[in-house]
Amino acid sequence: MVGSGLLDGAYTIQDVIHVMESIREDMDSKTKLTTGDHIVVAFYTCLIYMALKYSIVESAWGFILVWLNVFFFDTYAYSRRNAN
Repeated sequence: MVGSGLLDGAYTIQDVIHVMESIREDMDSKTKLTTGDHIVVAFYTCLIYMALKYSIVESAWGFILVWLNVFFFDTYAYSRRNAN
């Protein structure tokens, strides 16, 4: 951003709005979620929630389940991101 005052640490509201709008447009062009994506997110959300509830009762196994669920959801997210 030329002339935005970033070198001396001063931001203007217009600079911030301009950057936020360009990021929003970039993300809107990349994000295309299908119904299947929503179902997978809901499924992993339920699994992570149940694993957290289980970790209150059985701490060691519960936290392992939380870690595994988050790991597999991240794997799904990376495969989805690199699919295009």
